[in-house]
Amino acid sequence: MTTPVDGDGEANGADRQVGETVRVFRGAMSQKALADAMRARFGHPWSQSTVWSIETGARPLRLVEARDLADLLEVQLERLLDKPPSEQRRELFASLFEPARNLERADQAIAQAADRLAAKLERLPEPEEERERRRVDQARAAVDVARAMVRAAEQERAGRADG
Repeated sequence: MTTPVDGDGEANGADRQVGETVRVFRGAMSQKALADAMRARFGHPWSQSTVWSIETGARPLRLVEARDLADLLEVQLERLLDKPPSEQRRELFASLFEPARNLERADQAIAQAADRLAAKLERLPEPEEERERRRVDQARAAVDVARAMVRAAEQERAGRADG
């Protein structure tokens, strides 16, 4: 029997993925116990080495075996054929933390812009007219608001990190 291979001559990535998922759902059950149960309950000619070959991706899991294995392990067939739970968690965490990293970068950009604006305001001569004075005061208030927003976002993130 030949093992499906990818372009590098390695066991097929999908077979490795299914094998990893089988290993995760097998849990504390030994490879031998799983093989014995598949043989006794469904008549599949499995041995411990069959389970090892499937889990390493060296042997593909046949569809009828996958159906029976899902039944034995009490998981839905789709879950057995999906990415391993550990990989799903990594992808989920990555998708959750990317927006947070984007917010941090945006907060940093706002803080830097507020600092640049404040520095420019400090270099302005004292306004002579009331209208100019109001504009400068409004600009200073905008800097204060931007800094407060950045502080609030940092405190919120720190609170989530602690929680």
